[in-house]
Amino acid sequence: MNHDGCRFEKLKYSSRRVLQYGFEELKAHRIIAMCNPENASSWRLLERLLMRKEGHHMKKAFFYKTEEGQPIWHNAYKYAILADE
Repeated sequence: MNHDGCRFEKLKYSSRRVLQYGFEELKAHRIIAMCNPENASSWRLLERLLMRKEGHHMKKAFFYKTEEGQPIWHNAYKYAILADE
C-alpha cells in the first residue's frame, strides 16, 4: 500500500472510532459533518463512512476578506448519519 493509501486508511479508522464514540459513549442520536465541496478527499471520506449528503450550502462561511474588506465566501456540503443506520 502506498503512503497516501495508508494515511487514508488510518484516517478512515479514526473517523469511524469518533463516530462510534459519539453514538456509544455520548449517546448522540445524530452526527453531522460539513466540508468544503472543493475538498474531494473530505467528502469522499464522509461518503465512505456511509454518511448521507443532506445539503449544499451556498456561501456558508468566510474565513478571509479581500483587501477591500469584503468577505471571501465558501460553500459547504452537509453530511449526517443516525445512530440506527
